[in-house]
Amino acid sequence: MRLLTAALCAALASGAAAQEPSLIGSVVRSNKWDIKRGAHKVEEFTGDVQYRREGRRLRADWALYDHDQRRIDARGAIRAEERLEDGTLASAEGERSSHDRRDGTGWLVGRGSDDPVRIHLLKPAGGEQGRGRARKLAWDLPRREARLEGDAWFREERGEIRAEVARFYHAQKKLELGGRRPTLSARGPDWAAAVQADQLTGLALDGARRRVTGKGRAHGWIHFPNKGGIRP
Repeated sequence: MRLLTAALCAALASGAAAQEPSLIGSVVRSNKWDIKRGAHKVEEFTGDVQYRREGRRLRADWALYDHDQRRIDARGAIRAEERLEDGTLASAEGERSSHDRRDGTGWLVGRGSDDPVRIHLLKPAGGEQGRGRARKLAWDLPRREARLEGDAWFREERGEIRAEVARFYHAQKKLELGGRRPTLSARGPDWAAAVQADQLTGLALDGARRRVTGKGRAHGWIHFPNKGGIRP
């Protein structure tokens, strides 16, 4: 569930500024602000662009708001932060981002494979809770869905995923992994487990007993260190 929450919060934080009706000319701060009126109204923010709200922050080098298209674009050292209900701080970093207010969809990308989107989770009392990366983070706010695309990886206290594409469905508490035979691992106080398949699905992500299914050449391992064995 932490992985799902992190991705969604990063998406929300990246797109949140475009959702706020008080954004343009009031909530955003920047070194330079230009507005172009006429047939096509746009507002441009340049230099240390910052959006702040209680529990939420967005920073970029440049941002443009298109009133007709109801779209906000940002680029340059983007960092989005969201404080979760339990006090956890979720953040995402990338190079370019866009959010469409009309349908609630958007994306965040890094500079390339050597500098991907990075996601972090920090515990309320400090200390790392989880981290991940992918070439692209995409979201659909009305559907409450998010995707990590391109060499997706995330690790937190209870497990780790690796996949070409990771899809998160918040309402269903569901995770789907695909591409390049994804892997999902988990650990407990006295056990460790991993599964690999052509496609993996995780269900009941917020429960004490999560369920994972694999399709296509599925292989799984369970290791009990105290018993000195591995069970297929």
